[in-house]
This record gives sequence, structure tokens and C-alpha cells, in this order.
Amino acid sequence: GGSGGGSGGGSRAGAEAAAVAEGVAKAGDSSGPDSAFSWSGAVVMELGAGLGLASIVAAQMGARVYCTDGDLLVVDMCGANVRANTAHLPDQQQQRQQQQQQQQQ
Repeated sequence: GGSGGGSGGGSRAGAEAAAVAEGVAKAGDSSGPDSAFSWSGAVVMELGAGLGLASIVAAQMGARVYCTDGDLLVVDMCGANVRANTAHLPDQQQQRQQQQQQQQQ
């Protein structure tokens, strides 16, 4: 069996991903006076990433993120989602420019 094939599994997984992403965002909220944690420079590995929502949130907050899943199609989709939703970040723009320069050489 693959992932998300059960009855209602997709919406349950989506709700769980949203809850994880909300938790990541709250944990990284550096606006409060007691907040000492910053995602900038953190390395995050999401296991069973699915859509990659928590990875996207962590990346947007400055973490270097690795998405993993047991299904290669899911890994490809997760990577596409992360790239599409973090393309505006300065590090991502630099990486794309470097890749383009390497391809031209």
C-alpha cells in the first residue's frame, strides 16, 4: 500500500501537516520577550514529509530543510512544493543562480 490511499487519509494527513506547521511557526516565533530560539541556521529533517508543509514553514523561517518520505513520488512532490513555496527566499535565489552558472560552464 502507498500513502494516502485509505478512506479520508488525505484530509487527515493534511490536517496533521497543518498542525505540525502551526507548531513549527509558534516555536519559531521570535517576537516575544522570552523567545530565545531562532530557526535561522537550524538544520531540520522532516521524516514522512508528505506535502512538506512543516518543511516549507521551517525553510521560510530560515532553517536548512531536508524532506524525507518512504515513497519516492512523495519525495519528488515534497521537493517541488518546497521549491515553489520558498523560491522567494534569498538563499534559494542564490542557489538557483549558482546552478544556472554551473550549467552554462
